[in-house]
This record gives sequence, C-alpha cells and structure tokens, in this order.
Amino acid sequence: MIRKVRTVPIIILILEALLRRIPQDHPKRPQIQVELVKRKKGYRGELSLNYYLELIDTPEFLILHDIRLTDGKSFFQIDTLIITPYFYLILEIKNITGTLYFEDDSNQMIRTLNNEEEGMHNPILQSLRHSRQFKNWLTQRKLPLLPIEHLVIISDPKTIIKASRPSIFTKVMHSANLPFTFEKFQNRHTKESLTMKEMKRIAGTIEKHDTPKKPDPLVQFSISQTEILRGVHCPKCSALPIERKRGYWYCDNCCTKSQDAFIQALQDYSLLIKPVFTNEEIRDFLQIPSSKFVFRLIKTMNLEYVGEKKGRMYRLPQFQYLHPTS
Repeated sequence: MIRKVRTVPIIILILEALLRRIPQDHPKRPQIQVELVKRKKGYRGELSLNYYLELIDTPEFLILHDIRLTDGKSFFQIDTLIITPYFYLILEIKNITGTLYFEDDSNQMIRTLNNEEEGMHNPILQSLRHSRQFKNWLTQRKLPLLPIEHLVIISDPKTIIKASRPSIFTKVMHSANLPFTFEKFQNRHTKESLTMKEMKRIAGTIEKHDTPKKPDPLVQFSISQTEILRGVHCPKCSALPIERKRGYWYCDNCCTKSQDAFIQALQDYSLLIKPVFTNEEIRDFLQIPSSKFVFRLIKTMNLEYVGEKKGRMYRLPQFQYLHPTS
C-alpha cells in the first residue's frame, strides 16, 4: 500500500517556471536547461521503480516516497521507505548512465562514460548513513526498532554495474532485482513485530515530521527577481505578455482566447517569488492596472487568505503544482 505517493519534485516545477520567466537569450538559460534535464531523468528513474514495487508478493507493507527528516543534527532524505511487520527497507534510487564500478576497500564509486572515468559519491555509504539516521530518529521518538535494510537501486537498465567483491551486489542492483531481494529479506526476518495498525501509526508520525525543502534556483543561478518577466503567457504559443480583452485573455500572436491563462502566472509567482501574495503584488506581476479586476479573478479561485483589505495575503493551494510534467 502506498501511504505517501511520489509527486513531481518541486525543483522541476520551479525550473520550468524559471525557463518561462527569463528571456530566451538569458546567459543562464543553458545551465538551467541542463539542470532540468538531469532532474527529470532522476524523477523518471524513481517512477520506473513503481512497476517492480507492485510485483512484491505481499500486501502487508506501507510505502512512503520522498521523505525528509531530521535526527536533530542534520536532515536526511529517503527516496523510498518500506515499512513491513518484520523490517524497514530504505531504497536509494539512482538514475546514472555508463558503467559503475564499486571498490570495496576504498568505498569509491567510479563511473565510466564515453571512455572517461569520474569519481562519484558512493550511494551505498549514503544509504547506510540514512539507515543509521533513521534508526536514531525512531529511537528519539520511542518508535519500534526493527531491523533496517538498505539498498541502492540503479533505475537505468542499460547501466552496467561492476564491483570489486560479489558481496557488493547484495547492496546495489537494478530495479528488476528488487522483488527477489525483498523476498530474501522476508526469509531472513521472520519475527512479526508490527500490526498494520502500528505500521500506520509509524507512517503517520513520519508524515507529520516530513519537512520538504523548497530549493531556490534564483540563488543557485544568481538570477535577480527583477530579471523575472511579468505578464500572462499564451497557453498555446507561450507569447508573453497577452492582454485581457472582452472577458478573455487574448493572444495577438496566435489569436488564442483563454479564460484561465492567468492561473499559470499565479503558479509561476508562487514558485519563483513567494507562496503568498497581496492584490497589489499579483497585480504588478500580471501587469493589470485594476485592483478590483484582480480581486474578482482571485475570488473566482476561492483561495485561502489571511488579513483584511490592502493587507490581505492569498495563498495558492499546493495541489495546483501537482500537474504532470513532460
């Protein structure tokens, strides 16, 4: 049972919004595009694991994706956590191409791609560190301590995995091996320690303490808010800005009419500037002179808000961001 679903990472949505809101000739555009491609590839790799999770032949476990917790010293991110009555399983998912060589003595991972070698962080050490941090987290909250298994899943089936010792392959593998390895864990851990009610209680506590981090690409790429383009995009040809005419957003470039084109602009503002906004702030961003008209637009969306009159702050609901991305 999937308790916490995997959603489009907010960094992908932010990078897409950033590309919509900077000029085509902006010097940082190529870097942002490269980062977006990398992030989408990683997300596709995580999604590809779902098929193999469904092949696991037991209904008695809970799955939580994309968990970020703190043990009091530092935060740690778990790509996928599986809670069973017998053990916990932490999955570190990597979508890396080329040939990966794991050296046991030095704990190095070396990637060979296009005849070039590159040393990379060893994800086995990362998954081991996360399992220890998760154990501390459970102990701090007096939650049941079960055996904690950890695996590195290489999601790209074309990636070649090599190792200095055969034992390494018990900790790093392709996605297709996951159901068989899970079965081995079941055979190894036979003491039933949790009921489904207890598992749900643990999952609920994890969800309560989950603290997603919103990245800030404006800082990462040294882009000022003054460089962010204002206005409403055409939903068909992406022209910017388009104007409001006779009850519609109208694009002079392709003659498209839209009643809700402004919603994408609100999303962009929330992702790139800040998640709350006043009438005046969004009026400036949408490039609309009338405060009464902006008030009517916002009212149609039934947004949550705090404050009154000019100081009223609106917030776009989170579900607005969970749209598919290509």
